[in-house]
Amino acid sequence: MRFLLLLFAVLFLSTNLNAQTSGMQQYLKETRTLIGEEKYAEALERCIWFHQHALEKEQSMSGVRLSFALSDWKKLGEKYPPAKKAMIDMRDRTLQRLQTDANSQLFQDLVALNRTLGDSPKSIEVFETLAKNNPEKAKSYWFYIKDQLFASKRYDLIKPFLKSASMEFEMIRHMYVLEKEMHNSKTMPDSFLKLSEKRFVDHSLELINYYLATNDLTSAKEIRTEALHLLADDRLANSIPASK
Repeated sequence: MRFLLLLFAVLFLSTNLNAQTSGMQQYLKETRTLIGEEKYAEALERCIWFHQHALEKEQSMSGVRLSFALSDWKKLGEKYPPAKKAMIDMRDRTLQRLQTDANSQLFQDLVALNRTLGDSPKSIEVFETLAKNNPEKAKSYWFYIKDQLFASKRYDLIKPFLKSASMEFEMIRHMYVLEKEMHNSKTMPDSFLKLSEKRFVDHSLELINYYLATNDLTSAKEIRTEALHLLADDRLANSIPASK
């Protein structure tokens, strides 16, 4: 899911940097203003409304809804406890709906809500149960949970769904190249490039470490070589012990 949210965020920023503010973008801006003015109850109503109805107004808000909007909601919850409770309630209702109306959008929502709440292990539990009971259905959820699985080193759950080293690395590479092109075109500041480089290295290392843990040294070395072609980095260079 991290790659999907990053892609949406990058596209959102790049296409709207010089564009007229859309209705839903303006809605979020006004909500942030209310939070700054300590009008917390009204801001919470807007956070809930946006999560439930933004896509009815603008499908392009899909990534923003599960990233920037949830981040605003979380910040509100840090100042106004009812907002955090409301997010927990939203997460619980999403989980209940998922039990009877399983679909990838609901699972994507669940993963994003748990991530925002700091409860990603709960998303992994749901996926683990599904992987055991309905592995075919789990395939459609894999994309949204794989970042949490890599971060948790749940290689047992990753292995049945990871198709190939080259395919997985290509997604990491594509995102980095896209972000680098945006920076080179002066669309984004130098700080954006630094974050992009860090993400590229972090994600590449996760993949390298997975293949080392599963005794696939060939794939680990291939990923390291390709990553170093794009970015010289000591962590990448030293990611595989010399003894191997």
